[in-house]
Amino acid sequence: MKKQIINLIICLMLISIKTQSQQILISEDFESGILNPLVTVQTVGSYNSAPGIKSNTNFGSTKAFGFGISTCPGSCFYNYTTSLLITFLTPTFVDSIKWSEMELYGNLGSWGPLYYDTTQVASLDFGAMPTNSGIADSIPRYQAYAINQTITTIKFYVIDITNLSEIVIDDLIITGNTTGINETTSQSISAISPNPSEGNFVITFERTIMKGNVVVLNILGEDMFTENIFNESKKEINLKNISNGIYFVKVFDGTRSYCKKLIID
Repeated sequence: MKKQIINLIICLMLISIKTQSQQILISEDFESGILNPLVTVQTVGSYNSAPGIKSNTNFGSTKAFGFGISTCPGSCFYNYTTSLLITFLTPTFVDSIKWSEMELYGNLGSWGPLYYDTTQVASLDFGAMPTNSGIADSIPRYQAYAINQTITTIKFYVIDITNLSEIVIDDLIITGNTTGINETTSQSISAISPNPSEGNFVITFERTIMKGNVVVLNILGEDMFTENIFNESKKEINLKNISNGIYFVKVFDGTRSYCKKLIID
């Protein structure tokens, strides 16, 4: 019984701390015309229209950040690049990053990855896809990525900037906390769907878990279901003959545990 109570308390604490500690670290709509002091711009190559804050109404406001239009007609590659670099004053726990983006005037080669510290986000690229289609974006695309790490820098790195198109971003929001709780409150569970559920649901993880487990606890802290996780980004759960009520899904990713509330009805 003591172990069951401890499990329940840990879940409740993780859920509570996560909710209370999350805050907006950066909210940048570029409307002031001045970059946030934590944000700097680095360039390689020459530009017909330099990177920076520009007049732009495509996002429903008057300004946005453009990565520039270079003097290069094509095959520019790493000779023409722009980095929008966010540098925190101290190592900071970042929960997620969100923004809107468009590739304007065409779609002719400009693209780039997102980095946090030295880690490249392999699943995410800037610019209209497929690259070089020649078709510009007509409406904004909304991007979001869960970082869930204590980091120092975030870098938008745009490569192969031509003189025929420009990648533009707006409504940049970075959430996290500076309370020192950091990684113990990070969330590996992206979603539980459906929730409420009749007993069949899917847990989607923020990133692939190589080796861990998932446990479903009742409100007494008793284990109602346990299953291992091996190299999975989501887990389908089928709870049979389970009573209606409130439960907690606890996921262990090999290092830390994370919890979300589940309702069975």
